[in-house]
Amino acid sequence: FEAVSAFSTTGLSAIGSQNLGSVSRIILILLMYIGRVGPVSFLLMLNVHGVNKEKDIAIPEGKIFVG
Repeated sequence: FEAVSAFSTTGLSAIGSQNLGSVSRIILILLMYIGRVGPVSFLLMLNVHGVNKEKDIAIPEGKIFVG
């Protein structure tokens, strides 16, 4: 129950959740973070091998008219 609640970021908690150990709390914190960021975004963030750091970045240019 705690893990599903943490992953879905609903904020619900069981009665005995304050008695959890340190490892269980860290797991719940990670699940809350992954649930908030999104599983796909979290996995893409961890994908360091697919990023080409030597690739040139092209910044688009344009004229903005205001008024």
